[in-house]
Amino acid sequence: KRLNLTMSKLWTVRLPAFIQAHICRCDGPTDRTDRKRTHSKPGDMGTAGAAASEHTSSQIASPDHELVERAAVLRRCFLTEEGWTPAISYAGITCFYQRALKGQGIVRVRAEAEVDAPLFDLASLFYEVDLWHRWAPTFGSLGLKRARVLGSQGPLRLVCQLEAKLPWPFRHRSCIFAAEAVDCLVPGDPHQQIVISMDSRRVAAVCPDLPAVEADGVVADMMDCGLILTPGEVAGTRGTLVQGVLNV
Repeated sequence: KRLNLTMSKLWTVRLPAFIQAHICRCDGPTDRTDRKRTHSKPGDMGTAGAAASEHTSSQIASPDHELVERAAVLRRCFLTEEGWTPAISYAGITCFYQRALKGQGIVRVRAEAEVDAPLFDLASLFYEVDLWHRWAPTFGSLGLKRARVLGSQGPLRLVCQLEAKLPWPFRHRSCIFAAEAVDCLVPGDPHQQIVISMDSRRVAAVCPDLPAVEADGVVADMMDCGLILTPGEVAGTRGTLVQGVLNV
């Protein structure tokens, strides 16, 4: 099935205004540091929305330089095909792979596709973590079993858990990772994208007080992974250009 024929029908709720206003900025520190810091409960959009007027702390308006650099590294993955081996190109989806860096898995996969939906509709879809299992592809006994938010530091710095089911004789996989968004859609930014970094090593930085979580199956880490969402008018495509990198 074509990815761009299904995504646009799954979730049509616009990303709430408070999220658009408080996504981490890609262009470094701002002068909005005099407001109070608040924390929303995991998955509590209503609480976060009510606190939005006070939630422009440095963790949201001024992302650390490491996060900005990781966004730049992720973006550079798509600048050239050198060092990548073509895998598939079908129905508007292209995929490449290369050997992963030492200690970060076996294979690094890079994919991109055009999704026939506005950027903020698509961002809303990704934000509803607990509903991922309703649209993520599943093939028999292989697929996403559950996804949930374990904790958050503001609306755009989340700690998520994915549980994937695998066919016998393999055990299920459980992955806990930090998802941090960087907004490059501010006027004057040359990139005009939303970059989402996903890395298990950032869990403690985002939610230092997160209690231990029991894993159903084998624990799998996610390192130096992420998504880039580019509006069609910027990418020169009909819909939103979605690009992703995954180490497996």
